Parts: sequence; structure tokens; C-alpha cells
Amino acid sequence: VTGVELDEVRAGLSRANARDGDLGDCVHKIDILSPDAIDRLGTFDLITCIDVIEHVLDVPLALRQMSKLLRPGGTLCLEIPNRDSIDFVGADGHFKLFGITQLDRRSAVDYHGRFFTFPYDVGDYHPAGYYVEHLSRLGLQASYAAYPIHPARAMNETGQLLRGLAVRYRDYRGGARHKLPFALRAKINGALLRYVARLGANRLRAGRDPRQSRFRARYLTNFWLLAARKPS
Repeated sequence: VTGVELDEVRAGLSRANARDGDLGDCVHKIDILSPDAIDRLGTFDLITCIDVIEHVLDVPLALRQMSKLLRPGGTLCLEIPNRDSIDFVGADGHFKLFGITQLDRRSAVDYHGRFFTFPYDVGDYHPAGYYVEHLSRLGLQASYAAYPIHPARAMNETGQLLRGLAVRYRDYRGGARHKLPFALRAKINGALLRYVARLGANRLRAGRDPRQSRFRARYLTNFWLLAARKPS
């Protein structure tokens, strides 16, 4: 077992957990984007990247590096948060801020900075196909899998989720909104209107899909589970 962590404090916590599990000194403070990461780490049969890829500032490079770390026949497993999940639009999984997942990164940094003193540490949220496309270009066989830990919600829960989103919006207007400059408030409102319009249009299209799987994957799933296998 080998662990990779960029932050020194978290690396220390990881080392303590590893010692408790009798795993020895297996945690390395390495930036996966650094050119020497491959030589320092070696290769692996399985790489897990759970709630990490959205924090990496260069996703294509990170995926390329991890593909190099895989042995032939090995598997890369990623858990990826979905920016368009109705739940996460109402309150994102990192900061519980309404609408922040729908903003460009520069605006998200500004929004975050109005409420927190620590640096914003999220990169860019990408659509599901983005990761499959990049991994396929690298020669990996990538596909999304059913995820029992974070299953997609049923279509008949859409109304309930949208009502919850409306409540979150009301709370935002009554609280956090007043701490934001006009230009940022306008961006959030515009992003929300575009999101709702897309959701409505896709909901109509979902009626022609017997399984309605695309709509559920885009709006009713909080986390995607992506498995990518390197051919033997």
C-alpha cells in the first residue's frame, strides 16, 4: 500500500493512520503533477482517487500521470463529485455554498473568500464525458459503474429535490446573498437560471428515454464512480 498526499498536515494524519494499521511508513508527500512522481512511486495494480480529482489544477496531466503509474491490467478508480447534482447546486459538498458549483473558478474563489479565510482548493468541475474521453485517449478502457454508496436518485424524487433547491435559494437570498457584491450576485443568479433551463429541457427529453439514465446521471447523482482499466 502506498499513499500520496500533497498537504503536510494531511500527510501527517495519513501516516498516523497507516501506523495504526501496521502499514509502516507508506505515505509520501508528492505532487502527482511533478515530473519525478512516476520514478519515486513505481507502478501499481490499483489506484484509487476518491474525491481528489476536482482539487487538481491540471486534470489531463493528473490522469496521464496516473495512467503511467498503472501496470498492464491495472485499474484506476475515481470518485468524482457532480457539479450539476441538484443537491450540490443547493449546497456544494465542500463549503455548503449555494450555487458555487455553477460558477467559473475565478468567481468561485471570490464567492468562497467572502466566507472563509483559508484558500479555495477546488480546481474545475468537468462533465462526466470529459474524464472518459481523456482516459480513452490514454489507452485505458473507461466506463462509469453503478455506485451503491452514492446511488442515483429515482426520477420520482426530482420534484422533492427541486423543492429542496428552492428552499436553499430562499435561504441564500435571506442570508449569504447580502455579503456578496452586486456583480457576483448577478453571476450566481444567471448561472442558476441557465441551470434550471437546461434541467427543464433535459427533463422533457428524458421522457423519451425508457430508463431515463442520462437525466439521472446528470442531475440525480451526487458522485460518479469511474473505473478505467489498462489493457494487459
